[in-house]
Amino acid sequence: MNYHTIVVNNFFDDPYKIIELSKTQTYYFPQKDIPNQGWLGSRSENLKYNFVIDKVLSYYFSSKVKYQSEIFFHKSSFIKQDKKSYIHRDISYQIAGLIYLNDTNDINSGTTLYDENFNESLITSNRFNTMICYDSKQFHGPTSLDVDRLTMPFFINLINE
Repeated sequence: MNYHTIVVNNFFDDPYKIIELSKTQTYYFPQKDIPNQGWLGSRSENLKYNFVIDKVLSYYFSSKVKYQSEIFFHKSSFIKQDKKSYIHRDISYQIAGLIYLNDTNDINSGTTLYDENFNESLITSNRFNTMICYDSKQFHGPTSLDVDRLTMPFFINLINE
């Protein structure tokens, strides 16, 4: 199944409560020799916030589905590098996405989706408390690496409809 892209503004009822939770986490840098650890910046442990994943899946399905998921807080810092070097797919999953949690942000530091020829197909802004999710086989990457940002990336797999 191919999953369509969804963008939802005002995802959390109280995003500042979520930001406070992010401040209580321990963050880890990726270990390149471990699968699925090629991210920029640092991440928390898997949060297991089912309420977030349940809400994401409610935009795709009218009833509950069984799933496995991973969800983190992610801090990425300014890095001077070509953004095209970070275009990737999350092929180990079915749906991927993130929620932007910077209340002061650069709207140009969002996420860009690409077609199979690496042409830009959709650019989303880093708008506070906005969620974007998409088919994880879709090429994507950060639109800009020019600012620090706090996000909540998530990955969903083994969806039994």
